[in-house]
Amino acid sequence: MSIASVIGRSLGHRMGLRRRKLPLDAPPATLCLLRLSALGDCYNLVPAIHTMQREWPDTRITWVIGKAESALLGDLPDIEFIVYDKRDPSRNAKLKRQLGRRRFDVLLHAHPSLRANLPSRHIRADLRLGCEPRRARDGQPWFVDVLSRPASGPHMVDGYFAQLETLGISSRHMNWSVPIPDEARKEARMLLPPGPPTLLISPSASDPRRNWPSERYAEVADYAIKRHGLRVALIGGPTDNERELGDAIIGQMRGSVLNLIGHTSIKGLLAVMDNATLLVTPDSGPAHFANTSGLTVIALHVVSPSMRTGPYKHLKWAVDHHEQAAQHFTGKSPERMRWHTQVRHDNAAELIPTNEVNDRLTSALKSLEQP
Repeated sequence: MSIASVIGRSLGHRMGLRRRKLPLDAPPATLCLLRLSALGDCYNLVPAIHTMQREWPDTRITWVIGKAESALLGDLPDIEFIVYDKRDPSRNAKLKRQLGRRRFDVLLHAHPSLRANLPSRHIRADLRLGCEPRRARDGQPWFVDVLSRPASGPHMVDGYFAQLETLGISSRHMNWSVPIPDEARKEARMLLPPGPPTLLISPSASDPRRNWPSERYAEVADYAIKRHGLRVALIGGPTDNERELGDAIIGQMRGSVLNLIGHTSIKGLLAVMDNATLLVTPDSGPAHFANTSGLTVIALHVVSPSMRTGPYKHLKWAVDHHEQAAQHFTGKSPERMRWHTQVRHDNAAELIPTNEVNDRLTSALKSLEQP
């Protein structure tokens, strides 16, 4: 089926839907949430999920979610998860078969991308709510009935809550907690035994253009060891790129470091973060996972601004050179660029100086020492 025919069918369905007045005059009996990926973006939905469960305790929530993301969040209580595996050629047929003839009161379409818009047509709902206009890209308006009201702030978390506000929930319960099994905590204790304050470095993002040079991570790690007496551990997934970046950092360090890259499960990673003190990372999933722990995050931003995609609870510690990167590589200020435009250049992360990250690390440690 062509894209044009999909859009045409979606538009025809949209015009025939029974419209509901917004905000809703009563909680819906059923709600389907569509957000497939990425790990950090899905994790940022957790407070909105907890808010819906608290404000609408009788609403039955179904979440259509990616496979990797379900390993992270699929044990959230009282939610039905339907896994959509992007690598499975028959994923759309499976989704259609799993849903059958079910119809939801509300589809909360929180993933404005073509990859999510296409499967959304298999989700029947009386009301299909998309993102706010500036976030609703890749043709999302053609796959929903209405877009949400403008968000109160630029962060993706604000965008999720704008959708809830459009439906009628005005409260925000900023609860980031997700279940961490006992097995994961045992795994974390084995990999990172109790000891001195610990700096975690998660050096790799899914987009390598977000990654800082390995020698600069090494400099920060050595600074943390020599200046502050911190234990340092590298964390990350099992891909070759992540392992190679970790090896490059270790090869350029003077001090010793624990290399946990590829050695933790996704839940074990959450437990490891729960036992550490600080995290240095580019704009990536682990930056957001730390919102649920006492870990202080120093996030490195050049591709996207921290105010939009940074760790929500730790924005003041971000080292943000997005504006400089935009000027340097595009000749435009962020205000003159389209709202969601990213600065994608292989050397953009080199604009972040090592001494600025070290200074931020020192300031964060001082703040943790204050009563």
